[in-house]
Amino acid sequence: MLIPSTKFLKDTWQWEDECYYTNNLNPDIHILLAADLSTITDEKKSEYPDSTFGNYFPVSWCHEFDGGREFYTSLGHKAEYYQDPTFLQHLLGGIQWALKEK
Repeated sequence: MLIPSTKFLKDTWQWEDECYYTNNLNPDIHILLAADLSTITDEKKSEYPDSTFGNYFPVSWCHEFDGGREFYTSLGHKAEYYQDPTFLQHLLGGIQWALKEK
């Protein structure tokens, strides 16, 4: 599924941000972006839930249920990110998709 928040991106988008990790995500979500955990240097990396997600962890997804739409992104932790045209297009595209404008 391509939605406006990611359809303009190349196969790899280089971005530095925080990740939130969890072992429980709805299996019906459509993952739009995933962090490559093999590129992370962190002394607590062994605590990450890699048994669930392997070397990739979802950072943006969408979901349709019962006529409604959900768009999620965990990106955007630094104020300067909101000056980045690619990131802003990611946000706008997700909002437009959730509102069924695109």
